[in-house]
Amino acid sequence: MFYAARYKKQRFCSYVCSGTANRRLRKAGFNGKDNPRFNMGMCVHKGRAMVCCADGSVLWYSRALMAGKMKRLLRSDEIVHHVNGDGSDDRVENLMIVTRAEHLNIHRHELEAARGLR
Repeated sequence: MFYAARYKKQRFCSYVCSGTANRRLRKAGFNGKDNPRFNMGMCVHKGRAMVCCADGSVLWYSRALMAGKMKRLLRSDEIVHHVNGDGSDDRVENLMIVTRAEHLNIHRHELEAARGLR
């Protein structure tokens, strides 16, 4: 006899049993598109959308969107700046690719105000 949360579809007596069942599902081919909970590789972290790539890496949706628009991968020194300041607003017209130095200059007044220099 064990207690489980009502909202869960599957109930397990422990994390060990849960992990065993999940490993069996992965071995049986229930990963990726075959998984009933697959959501096209999208997830949300701290209010911002992320994309899970086929190689297992994770990318912010805004970076993936701009890479698709530019038809190349973004370099590590390129930052995607949200013009209106809302990090969850990933419309293409709200995104701008800038260097690290340019991005620092854009946000310099905010940093100075936070440090009490203004």
